[in-house]
Amino acid sequence: MVNEAIVGKEFPPFEFLVERGKIKEFARSLGDRNPLYTDLEIAKEAGFESVPAPPTFTASFLHQVPDENFLLNLMAEMEIDVARSVHGESEFEYIKPIVAGDVLTVQMTVKDIARKEGKRGGVMNLITTEATYTNQAGEVVQKDRMLFIERASVT
Repeated sequence: MVNEAIVGKEFPPFEFLVERGKIKEFARSLGDRNPLYTDLEIAKEAGFESVPAPPTFTASFLHQVPDENFLLNLMAEMEIDVARSVHGESEFEYIKPIVAGDVLTVQMTVKDIARKEGKRGGVMNLITTEATYTNQAGEVVQKDRMLFIERASVT
């Protein structure tokens, strides 16, 4: 059973450097060959301070977390049964461009827990988290919301 008392909990923040090579890798993994994501001069001509990160780039932050068990530890603290959990959806709120060289501080917060009757019976838990990304200048640049779904247990 999900720990409802965890709503509002902020997990310890962590930092990661936005690297130009990682931006290029991410864009290529999407099949996006736009030179904006690889060519500094083109990025500057477009008005960016450096090569910008493509939309949804922050989804890769899980590869930058302080330890490889971050997500499992997060789910354990929320008391989510990993074996019955799936990713429900992601939502990205873009506030300011993220560019190569930015040092982002990520603050994860549990925003909401809801329950819903499952189509195959039982109650599902819907857990919404929010990651807030703040750059080295103290500016919030993006917010990502993620929905975890813990399916009903089979009895």
